Order: sequence, then C-alpha cells, then structure tokens
Amino acid sequence: MSRSLLKQSGVKAKRERDKFVFVIPADYAETLEKNYSFSFDQLKVGGDIPLPELAVHIDEQASMEASVGLVCEISRYALEAERNEYENWYNELSYKCKKHLYENGEKAQCTELYLKGYIALKHKTKLLERQNKIRDLEFQYRLLNNVFRSALERKGELLPTLRNVIQGKTDGIGSIDVRIQNKTRIKLKV
Repeated sequence: MSRSLLKQSGVKAKRERDKFVFVIPADYAETLEKNYSFSFDQLKVGGDIPLPELAVHIDEQASMEASVGLVCEISRYALEAERNEYENWYNELSYKCKKHLYENGEKAQCTELYLKGYIALKHKTKLLERQNKIRDLEFQYRLLNNVFRSALERKGELLPTLRNVIQGKTDGIGSIDVRIQNKTRIKLKV
C-alpha cells in the first residue's frame, strides 16, 4: 500500500548504503515552499551554520513545532468539515433520489443498494468531485501531520544534544546578532 502511494505521488525511494533516501518531486517541493513556506532544508542541522545561528535554531524549535502543529490541526479541521458537508449533501441527495424513485413507481425495487447505484449513475461527476476533494484534503493532512510534524518532532528530540556543545562550560557562545536571529526564524504560513 505505502509503495503504491509513494509511486502514485511520484516520490522515489533509493537505497544508499544502509539507509533509504526519499526523493521528493520538484513540483511538490515548490508547492510546499509556496503554500506553507516549508523547505526540507528546515529539517537539517549542522554543516557550515555558525554557532549563534545554531543557538537560535535550537531555541526556535518549539515554536516551529507549534506552528506545524497549528497548520496540521487547521488542515484536519478542513478535512472534517468537508467530510461533514459531503455526508449532509449525500444524505440530502439520497432523500431526493428516493423520493423521485417512489414517485416514478419504483418503490418495490428501491433498496439501499439500488439507491446507491442510482445515485452513483446519475450524479457520478458531482460525487467524484466531492470525493476527490476529501481525498486531497486527507492527503494534505497526512502529509503535514505524518511527514513534517513527525520529522520536526524527531529533530526536536535530537537538538538538545547540541545545546551542551553550544553552551560550552561557562560562557556559551556569546551574544547573538539580531540580523542573524531574524534571518534564521522561519515560520509556516497558516
């Protein structure tokens, strides 16, 4: 199931040494950057980053997790609202179709299965539109919650190990320039 979802989404998995590397399509990465101001670079720590920036990065981890959590919950709310709207719409449509079938003298054969098939046949495009919208919202929520949120939480578990390195024995790393501080603070759009 997960392999087919990855393949369907265009995500490629390759094995490097004993680790799996997932390659996200460029258009997905651009969409994430555009819609959520999210870059996978936000999950990286280390490299040539100066110690003051690293300190800011560690301090901002909790707010970054909160920001992603907020976006996830808003996404979940939108999904649930769309599911409720779909359910109400389907029930109303079902009632209208059942009434129509009764008026046309098909009362004897109007079982639940027959009604379901009738609705699927007569309102196929509208039904597919609404189901696809729910599927897209569910994909968006799962992507936000299961990928970004879990990755940021995992990164947050690893960051405290760097705090001791940054703080040193007594002095820490010194003062942090305000320009650097504002540059490293990245928020997701809500």
